[in-house]
Amino acid sequence: MTDIEKLVAALDGQTAAMAELAESNRAIMDLLIAREEDGADDGELATLLDGTPAR
Repeated sequence: MTDIEKLVAALDGQTAAMAELAESNRAIMDLLIAREEDGADDGELATLLDGTPAR
């Protein structure tokens, strides 16, 4: 495999990883939007991913 072929293969892998990240971000946003549209308030304080209270 030539250096160019290795570079192209690495770029293909990077592109695939970025596409997966974008899709997971879309899924998270869809979930958050759906929760906001539901207007459901379960009475719990909002927290960040690490569990600290959101301001």
